[in-house]
Amino acid sequence: MPISFKVKKNRKKSQNPRSYTPPPDFKREEGVKDHIKTPQKSSLWTMKVLEEQYGLVITSDIKQAISGVPSRDQSTVFRNKESVRTLHNKPDSGPDPRGRKRVFTREDTRQIARYADGPIEEVSMEDKSAPWQTITEDAGVPLPQTLHKNEYGQFTIWRDVEPQTIARSMKTDENFVTAVAKEEKELRPETTAYRLKFCDRFLGIEGQFEGERPHPKDWRDVVFVDEFHEGIGPQNTLRIKRRIGTRHEKRHIHWKRWTAKDDRQAAKELRTLTMLHIFVAVGYNYRRMIFYSVGNKVGKMTSNVYIEQVLKAIAPELKERGSTGLVQAE
Repeated sequence: MPISFKVKKNRKKSQNPRSYTPPPDFKREEGVKDHIKTPQKSSLWTMKVLEEQYGLVITSDIKQAISGVPSRDQSTVFRNKESVRTLHNKPDSGPDPRGRKRVFTREDTRQIARYADGPIEEVSMEDKSAPWQTITEDAGVPLPQTLHKNEYGQFTIWRDVEPQTIARSMKTDENFVTAVAKEEKELRPETTAYRLKFCDRFLGIEGQFEGERPHPKDWRDVVFVDEFHEGIGPQNTLRIKRRIGTRHEKRHIHWKRWTAKDDRQAAKELRTLTMLHIFVAVGYNYRRMIFYSVGNKVGKMTSNVYIEQVLKAIAPELKERGSTGLVQAE
């Protein structure tokens, strides 16, 4: 089979030669000074810093020889405030003006924070668990409205600000979040009296006499134990607005006669939850967690389980460390 070759034809040269010279309109007029380039400015500023830091004397002739800027133009570089163009050398001009305009001012978020952070006598737990729009109005801050598009793409609809906008502003400005409130069950009078008697016996809190174990070192041979029953189910806890790190403060604790723990207890009796039973022992430089199983419906510890599954596991360890007693938590 014969082989064919394609012969490439020579292109014709353009009839319009390219001009490499600038047009006459772009030429610099006679007598106009050349623009001082950035490397020249940097060298001048470097020599100025050396003069100030080390007490050197650098004449204008030396500066001209190094930077190439005539002595008559060197002062122009130092007079110009825009000569230093690096970001870290510029003074702070405040918040970035770019972006969407703030819906809430700092004064608005500060006023909302003062209300939500008030004492429990003035702001109840139910008030703190209200939606952000309700808390904003209760704090005396009018709800701003934002403009939205209609179905035709025109900005004609005004709506109240979304709760996410309020939450975002409160977290950024005042460190506020929406979190689950800590629950504490209200004690019966008999339980309160028993605990006070226990503290008075060992700590001497009433000051009439010194307790049996008044100092922390007196408790090093004691181990505190308790049982925990965990399951998955619904919760009736409140989600309140508070500052980060203030969960355990008194004004943020939800005191209830029926807690989520009671819900789990009722669920255990009805066999609606898969429960996990844990025995925990905590002492001085000691911590142990034991998972155990029971045969009853409510998950309560029995004597047989306590002896076979718990004591056999921790008794040798407690004997080795010299513990003399166990204190069962209420």
